[in-house]
Amino acid sequence: MKKYLFIPSSYSKDVRDERLRVFKIGVLGRAAAIFRIDKIIVYDDKDAKIDGRKEAAYMKDVLEYMECPQYLRKHLYPKKKEFKYVGALPPLRTKGHPKEDEYQPIREGVHIGENEVYCGLEKAIKVKGKLKKNQRLILDIRTGELVDKRSLGYWSFEVETYGSFKDALVSNIPDLLIGTSRLGLDIRSVQRKLKESISKAEKMGIVFGSPFYRGLEEIMGSEGMELSEFDHYINFIPDQGSRVVKVEEAITATLSILNLLED
Repeated sequence: MKKYLFIPSSYSKDVRDERLRVFKIGVLGRAAAIFRIDKIIVYDDKDAKIDGRKEAAYMKDVLEYMECPQYLRKHLYPKKKEFKYVGALPPLRTKGHPKEDEYQPIREGVHIGENEVYCGLEKAIKVKGKLKKNQRLILDIRTGELVDKRSLGYWSFEVETYGSFKDALVSNIPDLLIGTSRLGLDIRSVQRKLKESISKAEKMGIVFGSPFYRGLEEIMGSEGMELSEFDHYINFIPDQGSRVVKVEEAITATLSILNLLED
């Protein structure tokens, strides 16, 4: 099953310190990797206090930098102000992020020219086929053969941005759409029904609202959408002990429960 996270562009704007903002985005990336999210979709939630498109682009830059194996970053990402504090990002440690001293025969690389692929090793590896400059690919370093990512199980996430939630949904229509809200149904009352829905789904979308007290009701209402768009509208943290649950906390709690309900 493919899993998509729909995240508002205002996700990190409740944090003023830039280094902490980057770390918060990193927490999102870590959660996505841990729970095998295939795509993070950042949508402009039309918060009047921020430039939503700019913030979505910023989140995309940071998440894609984080998703790229460390040894490839200098080849693919030029220095820019958005990357000033990327040292605050936690390591992803997915299959494509081996440690420096770790032997891994299936590695991600980048085409550096003349059909040579740099994979973080002492020598580039020669491969056959037509390749584009700076093209990212996965290969077996023992044979030099390209490897289809789909054959490797979970590898990593992609990141996309959209100008509105409606646009994001139209372009990524899941057959199971789950809205998260403290005003939703108690997860304990719909657990069996939700588990049944998950077992039948091929694509699941999980949607989160803004950290600025703008839940999905307000966001969708501003776009002329109804909560009936959701197959399930759930409170995944019933009886919360704190008055406020941060978006990154809600993401981890929600994905933990959904992970448990997957077959």
